[in-house]
Amino acid sequence: MNKQNTTMITGPLYEVGAINKNGWGISASEVERVLESIVGNPLKICSGEAHSCYYQWTDAAIGKVVGAKLENGLIHATAEVIDPSGARKIADGTWPNTWSGFLTHRSQKSEGMLKGIGNKAVTLVRHPAYPAAGFKVIPDFVIQAVNRKFNEPAFQNELKKAAGLTSEGQTARAQTGFTIGRYIAGKGYQN
Repeated sequence: MNKQNTTMITGPLYEVGAINKNGWGISASEVERVLESIVGNPLKICSGEAHSCYYQWTDAAIGKVVGAKLENGLIHATAEVIDPSGARKIADGTWPNTWSGFLTHRSQKSEGMLKGIGNKAVTLVRHPAYPAAGFKVIPDFVIQAVNRKFNEPAFQNELKKAAGLTSEGQTARAQTGFTIGRYIAGKGYQN
């Protein structure tokens, strides 16, 4: 999951049901679309105006989004910064600890509550559209502890037992409904 010399960052990105500084927002009915589309997006830094690098044929990616969740009305993202220079600039404060999502939609105009949203990237910006949009660096010792625990055979066996996995690796739904696999919003866990 986390490679040596990478930095992990996490925090709120969007506020559900609120109109942002740019005059648009994400309704509760669009949350699943955002969660489905955000993981795997590039994490970018654009020089100049926010998102300006999306309108040029340049690759400003410094990492990628590896997780997303809804918590207390906010869509949170977790990203892995794989560019060493980018990680240094985040750590020393050269780059801001605020970000913004770049998305597409099927609405006629980019105003009001948008429809048919697809998140395309997350960008470090100085002035995010949502006041709460920002991130913190996840300390290395936390990442190492999670990775170590996750990779322990005893913990893997607990997960398999809770998920109802047979020794052949076939899935049998446990009473909890938990299944090991990849979560696909609106569809549940998929192997």
